[in-house]
Amino acid sequence: FLYLFLKHNRELIKNLSKPKTYVAKKIFKLKLYLFLYY
Repeated sequence: FLYLFLKHNRELIKNLSKPKTYVAKKIFKLKLYLFLYY
């Protein structure tokens, strides 16, 4: 799970330079919360 999380993280970081930064950050926070509470 950690590997998938980090892999997805990398994709999100790439997307941060795109216009959908706000949405990407929200998804990142959501996934971060899920990651921390599992």
